[in-house]
Amino acid sequence: MQTKEQVKTGTNRYQQRFEALLQEFLHSPEVKTLNIGKVRETEFLHQFERHFSIQRVYAVKGEAGKQRIYVKLYKNAYKRSEADFLASIQRDYDTNRFWYDKLAPFADFSTFKPLYLSLEHRGMITEEAEGENLGVLVRTQLKFRPSRETLHLLTEYMVRAGQLLRTIQKFPVEPVQFDLETLIEDIDSRMREFVSNPESNFTLEMRQAILQFFREQLPAVRKLPLHIGYLHRDFMMGNLLVSGNKLIVHDFSRITVGPGLHDLTRFYHHLELLKYKPIYRNGHVRKLQEAFLQGYGYAAGPAHPLFRFFLLRHYITHYKGLVKAGNVPLKSKLYNRWVMRRHLENIRELIHA
Repeated sequence: MQTKEQVKTGTNRYQQRFEALLQEFLHSPEVKTLNIGKVRETEFLHQFERHFSIQRVYAVKGEAGKQRIYVKLYKNAYKRSEADFLASIQRDYDTNRFWYDKLAPFADFSTFKPLYLSLEHRGMITEEAEGENLGVLVRTQLKFRPSRETLHLLTEYMVRAGQLLRTIQKFPVEPVQFDLETLIEDIDSRMREFVSNPESNFTLEMRQAILQFFREQLPAVRKLPLHIGYLHRDFMMGNLLVSGNKLIVHDFSRITVGPGLHDLTRFYHHLELLKYKPIYRNGHVRKLQEAFLQGYGYAAGPAHPLFRFFLLRHYITHYKGLVKAGNVPLKSKLYNRWVMRRHLENIRELIHA
């Protein structure tokens, strides 16, 4: 079969590894899962790099159709031993396989289909899922004055996102213990860093006010039920694709088990950040947040003390990222300062609600 390379950036040191993994897959029995008949040609489309991997997208053309695939080569960024590195690749493939199988019975939800694993080439191949990035859709279509139809469509996407998250968290898991004191200590460890760093503009008084909120609320909050389930840990719009009536979630690399409110408030906070930009109206963003909570089935609302506990963690985590941003262009630095100020305002509202 013919391979058409369209590399415009010169010699690529991963090229031989990509080609070896691709050819191994094309000559394996698993290639039949593409359902395109006998493969006649592959075409390299583009390449992108992340911290833990480098990936290429190929179009695979067969007698009965065409399919696009992701070919992923892992990078040993943590300098693990060879055995640990290979085990991490195997886990990633097994996790992808697990969630593809879990979501397969659902007409409205899906994830990328894993096709092939090669520990020899330190790589994995998955089938591309067609769809539009939900984050891009929201950021482009919610701007200024969206039509009633557009706003309705975006709120429907939010409802489905909430339903998808709830579906993921309802699969049975081995129970684990979670102590809210651990959450508070995690938050406070970051606040202590802020207080010792003059660049953070985070005062000792603010830290004490947040800790006072936790102390006052903790006895009552501890008595409230706390759902434990699967946590995606990066469940946000950028990791969701919209394809017709289907929502496709990806990047399960950080999946774990813990309190469901972590992912719920993570997504809610991600939407909240849109309010910081003048091109989005607060009322429109609020509609999306309400639709997301409605889809999830969370009737208690964002004023609920437990919700505020976890939402505070996301504010503090995002604040830490802004503090660590360090040497950035003046325009970005000024914007970061503006966001930090808005964060502090919102945190005050949370702890005094």
